[in-house]
Amino acid sequence: MQSDARQDTRTNREQDTKTGKEIKDLVKGFIGRDVSVALRGKKSLKGRLESATQYELLLTISHEPVIIMKHAIDYIEIVK
Repeated sequence: MQSDARQDTRTNREQDTKTGKEIKDLVKGFIGRDVSVALRGKKSLKGRLESATQYELLLTISHEPVIIMKHAIDYIEIVK
C-alpha cells in the first residue's frame, strides 16, 4: 500500500517537472517581443523581454533594464 503512494508521488513530480519545462519554453519564446507583465501587487509593466533565467526576467522599459523576479508575476502576455 505504501509503494502505491510513493508511485503516485513520483508520478506527480514527473508531471510537475514536465509542466515547468513547458512553461520555460513558452517564456523563452517571448524573448525579443513586447510583453505586458502583471505583477501580484495588481500593477502591470510593459516592455521588451530581453532574457529569462530560472528565477528572473529582464525587461527593457523606456530604454532602461528592469529585473523582475518570477515569483512576483501573475501572468505574462504578448502586446500586439
